[in-house]
Amino acid sequence: MIVSAIVATVAVGKLFLVGGGDAPDEIPKRFIMEIGGPNSLIVVMPQMREEPKNGTSSVEWLTENGAQRVVLLGAADPTDEDRKAAEEILKQARGIWMPGGDQELFMRRWGTPWIRKQFQAALKRGVCFYGTSAGAMLMSETMVLGPGEEENSTRWQQGAGLTQFTIDTHVRDRERLPRMKYTMEKAGVQRMLGLSEGEWVIVQGDKIIEIHGDPVVIEKIKNQIWWARWGLNPRPSDYESPALTTELRARLGRRIPALSS
Repeated sequence: MIVSAIVATVAVGKLFLVGGGDAPDEIPKRFIMEIGGPNSLIVVMPQMREEPKNGTSSVEWLTENGAQRVVLLGAADPTDEDRKAAEEILKQARGIWMPGGDQELFMRRWGTPWIRKQFQAALKRGVCFYGTSAGAMLMSETMVLGPGEEENSTRWQQGAGLTQFTIDTHVRDRERLPRMKYTMEKAGVQRMLGLSEGEWVIVQGDKIIEIHGDPVVIEKIKNQIWWARWGLNPRPSDYESPALTTELRARLGRRIPALSS
């Protein structure tokens, strides 16, 4: 008798991460396609803004680009009843959309344990997430909150835990490479992804599978900080390595040219 074993694979959703600033209409169009088309439900969660009701701009952008089912969760200070209602809506969602603002405010309003439980379960169901600026940063396991007391330092806390990359945004625009290195050294972070305004990537299963722009990746291997910039012409930096290891190339999901010392 021949026994065949069927191994079930878990569908893992994609993370659309944007560095802030103006983003092209290509992003919502692509997001809508990835979640199954215009009739798939997208939930907008704008609690990183002082006035979440202003999240209507996200709803308008999505509908202008073809989305037909968009729900805005607009409570400024979600109650337990709001969370229960949100849980039911999120179970039906194929996409979760998060604009920019204050990532610390977002996590405080919903509660970090609640966000981690709901978002991680959704990702495992194959739900896709979009985030720009704060909306991207909060997807990290270790989330940068903002500047610390010292120059180029940071504060951090536990994020939503959708990726092991710690994400920073507005990197070149606000000269944040030094604070990325600080976070690597002080927060025990192993991998960082830095996006500047207008840049975006798609991450799935902790691999960068698509790149638009020239983002920065920093990874710690064997207690050394290795620095890489996507693109054919890396710029010199205090944090670049003389070469990238085969291990790092494989982890990043795409071949990167070696950096000169």
